Amino acid sequence: MFPPRDEVFAYLTRLARKYQLYAQTRFNTEIATCHFDEDAGHWRLKTRQGEEIEADIVIAALGQLNRPKVPQLKGASDYRGVIFHSAEWQHGHDFKSKRIGVIGNGPSAAQFIPALVRSGAQVRVFHRSPAHVMPRNDKPYPAALRFLFRWVPGWVRAYRFLIYWLLERNFVLFNEWRQGMSWPARFGLRALNLDGGLTKMIAEHFDEQVKDPKLRKILQPDYPIGCKRVVVADDYYPALQAENCELVVEPIQRLTAKGVEVGEGKARTHYDCDAIIYGTGFATSEFLSPMKIVGRRGHSLNKSWANGAEAYLGIAMPEFPNFFMLYGPNTNLGHNSIIFMLECQIRYIMSALKKLQQNKALYMEVRQDAMAQFSSYLHARLKSSVWEGDCSSWYKNDAGRVVNNWPDYTFRYARATAQCRDADYQFHPPARDA
Repeated sequence: MFPPRDEVFAYLTRLARKYQLYAQTRFNTEIATCHFDEDAGHWRLKTRQGEEIEADIVIAALGQLNRPKVPQLKGASDYRGVIFHSAEWQHGHDFKSKRIGVIGNGPSAAQFIPALVRSGAQVRVFHRSPAHVMPRNDKPYPAALRFLFRWVPGWVRAYRFLIYWLLERNFVLFNEWRQGMSWPARFGLRALNLDGGLTKMIAEHFDEQVKDPKLRKILQPDYPIGCKRVVVADDYYPALQAENCELVVEPIQRLTAKGVEVGEGKARTHYDCDAIIYGTGFATSEFLSPMKIVGRRGHSLNKSWANGAEAYLGIAMPEFPNFFMLYGPNTNLGHNSIIFMLECQIRYIMSALKKLQQNKALYMEVRQDAMAQFSSYLHARLKSSVWEGDCSSWYKNDAGRVVNNWPDYTFRYARATAQCRDADYQFHPPARDA
């Protein structure tokens, strides 16, 4: 039910070939700056190599999980073994029978620790804060269901619809709806209370897979479910308890030429490692960095987002005409699929481009009053969310502001993004040849 990396990659590659996307794509091309030319009404982009590109529309599809977060550990430059972040996996290495140090134990690490353990490597996990883990229940689709997928029209879409609502009901655990907010009413949105039973599922999974009292104390989180990203895995707890895996709870002091030193004073311990893998996630709150983006009247995006990134529906911003984002600020989820959110955003952007054509305008930008109204709604909803809780997570920036997550049901986001509204935008004079 959950395809592995190679299968997903093959699927994406097949789609790219089917729709001839390779011919439309430039690889290994980093954009350094984007500057809006107000007189010409288009964007001027400059690559890291100095090449200049003009574009009428810019869609930043960088997302939130694209820049690996590598901890600044003392002595990191002294280490002489193989060392890399899990997002930049070095596939040329065979880790069988090797001593592997894994720094980090959250969702990123949970994706590869079981595979390392199965490979026969000697794995040491340098443990920080524990994560809530829910079962994946991964298994092959039965033959009867595969038959329905293949031969019954609409069955795949119906099955996807079922999965969507099974996940959507879990949102009630993360946020409690507050009545009387004006922004949702503009889109005809109403309250809906659903109870997904996620708490019980996570507790039963923990009790079933972690029996050792000492290990239970280490792996039992002391914060509410959802405050940090929930791990979805069947094999994570068993991997941590395997004979060739050791959980190290003492704090890391430094890296040495041969491995990792932990503990304090005379209680310090050194672990030799043939390789060190960072499972420490991503720099998530610095959206679009390190690009420098300058909009109308010299507005710098970095300055506009100095206190935290924010955009209308997570897609567009005042002072930045014809500039849209996919998986932008406050569009991450803790309970459902980002693919669904991306589909909503792509549909909205296509609708916006049609509005641009219909109004015969040179460029369009979100109105300040629309942005302010959305911002007011966003902050009010976040105040009642579990993500505002007293725990450290990648959902927050350094100031403690939640800049990543969408604080509502996704069906409300779908309603809000179904159609670009003329009233939310101002359209600037049409091109001379329009």
